[in-house]
Amino acid sequence: PKNIKTEPEINAFGFKSYPRHESKTHPDFSQDNIPGQRLRNLIDGQLKERGIKPRSNSVLGLEYVVSASNEFFQHYSSDTFLEDAVKFIQDKHGADNVLAVSYHHDESTPHAHVVVLPTIEKTLKWKSRNGSGEKTKETLCADHFVGGRDKLRQLQTDYHKFCTRFNRPEVQFHRGT
Repeated sequence: PKNIKTEPEINAFGFKSYPRHESKTHPDFSQDNIPGQRLRNLIDGQLKERGIKPRSNSVLGLEYVVSASNEFFQHYSSDTFLEDAVKFIQDKHGADNVLAVSYHHDESTPHAHVVVLPTIEKTLKWKSRNGSGEKTKETLCADHFVGGRDKLRQLQTDYHKFCTRFNRPEVQFHRGT
């Protein structure tokens, strides 16, 4: 996955994904603005709606690219596989955190770009002269999903396990390194 932190990174997603490709997006994703600005507006809207105040160095989104080999797509529907692969990402992050999906069928290998808001529920404990307690709040935390070599390896292992459901005698998935 690619971290999306800055305005140029947000705009880059828009220019490579819209309007050339079929896209499915969050229902609030406005179609009237320039592509990168639409994604920016959606991220800002989701953060505001959820009461999340990002730090200046926060990762605002993660972009995943999901695909398989050309050989695989000769034996299996790319639409079905890519939709299932998007569901795999939704299971990892929660469907509400998937901000945009862009299906690319016009390049040599069909694939999909998926942008997610990397949020987690965090429990905060507090103490004061008047007592103590806990509260749960939603916060940005890309490290929870992709922080470090072990988490990235586990993500690759999980994706391989997901892909092996589609193994056929004529084409097999092998885990990359």
